Amino acid sequence: MRRHLPLIDFSDVGMACAGTPAWDAVREQVMPALGFHGCFEAVYDRVASELRLSLLEIAKDLLSLPLQTKLRNTSDEPYGGYLGRLPGLAYESLAISDATRPHAIPSFARLLWPSGSNPDFCEKVRSFTKQLAELEEMVRRMVLESLGVAEYAEEQMQSTCYLLRFTEYGAAGEWEEEKRKLAHMAHRDRGMLSIVCQLNEVDGLQVEAMDGEWHLAAPRSVASFFVIAGEALHAWSNGRVYAPMHGVAMDGTRARYSAVLFARPTSERTIQAPAELVDGDHPSLFRPFEYGDFLHFCASAEGRKLKRCRLRAYRREAVTKEDEA
Repeated sequence: MRRHLPLIDFSDVGMACAGTPAWDAVREQVMPALGFHGCFEAVYDRVASELRLSLLEIAKDLLSLPLQTKLRNTSDEPYGGYLGRLPGLAYESLAISDATRPHAIPSFARLLWPSGSNPDFCEKVRSFTKQLAELEEMVRRMVLESLGVAEYAEEQMQSTCYLLRFTEYGAAGEWEEEKRKLAHMAHRDRGMLSIVCQLNEVDGLQVEAMDGEWHLAAPRSVASFFVIAGEALHAWSNGRVYAPMHGVAMDGTRARYSAVLFARPTSERTIQAPAELVDGDHPSLFRPFEYGDFLHFCASAEGRKLKRCRLRAYRREAVTKEDEA
């Protein structure tokens, strides 16, 4: 469990560096890490340490609000809005949908603090979201360049929406009958890429590599983030990017706080591997599917029963329906 995930330093690269030797050197590390581990630790110093500290206080304040206030955070899409009160899990989370759009963060603030717009909150969260979205875009472009399909980068980014989620994982000490507590069950993310920012010094994130070995994702730098690939990118890359199982387990007496930026296709987006990634050695793994339909399957009673292979189960169901039609 103490094996480390790959560590990749993004401190000296930005989108303006694309095509330079510095960019290429980082890119050469990204695809092997996502191909085998599905995750890596990114050192990214664009987010100031003061801002990260502010985000910790913001997360604590948000998640300590009364339950009736948190329940205002709703969404028409599965896995949006408030999540919590789940049987057997010490987990609560609030989400800002379309977080990079100008209206999203102020609307969220007005929802939770109707008496005022909370401009300090809005500015800090806006800056944090913008910087994490830039890291996600760099990683995604590096993946596409490595696969030889960089011409799809712009199309992908135009059909991407971002969801920012603040999470609290309860301390294990709150459960007297156990020394270690499950705070979030093992699962695969459903989108393209997720960027995890651990806000306090409480570890617990665990990631399973392709060989079945589990790694504790403990930051080795104050500027570290964890990049995790999701099932949509796994399908779009025709399996070349691995979407890992991961979850959070707690064994201490302090709660864990994190902020996670999820890059997801828009609901109507069709996920289909480009022709360049399908050949005799790499036959197509999945028929095309609409991302929103996949999300609804994952949130269904049948989908929630599955722990490891929701995407494959979903495609089997979809193929059956297509054949019957």
